[in-house]
Amino acid sequence: MLLDRNRVRFALTLFFAVLWIGTEVAGASGGPKLALDLRTFHSRYVWNEQKKLYELRDRQELERIISKYPTETRIKMLVDCMSDDTHSQVKLNGTEVPIGLICYEGLTQTIYYEPKTIRWPGYLRVPTSKRRLVDAQRVWRKVIRSKSYIVL
Repeated sequence: MLLDRNRVRFALTLFFAVLWIGTEVAGASGGPKLALDLRTFHSRYVWNEQKKLYELRDRQELERIISKYPTETRIKMLVDCMSDDTHSQVKLNGTEVPIGLICYEGLTQTIYYEPKTIRWPGYLRVPTSKRRLVDAQRVWRKVIRSKSYIVL
């Protein structure tokens, strides 16, 4: 009986240790810690007349935030938070853009993928919608699973 109690204690200790380590990686709220870090990122999108699209300013600051994480962990976390439509501190014409868009920006600063079609749903432009964030996340997960990307 004493041996069984020791095994149960050991198993519970191991379980809670793994759970504690998981919350350190995921952050206290249960969401990815990287997404929490991205909530503090202040920037804005500006129109690039030559490219005819909005571009994120302060990409170096975004790089500083995301580079705290090992590359493979960072890639997974950025894809995981891509569907997050919580408002960020990044603005487009005075309106906050979703965290998921900032996760996309971080992902495309980390890896490169060449899709087979120009209308690939993994491309995101600002402004965007929750539906587009979810669709982009779905196809980026396939890219990550297949490891068909290049780390930059």
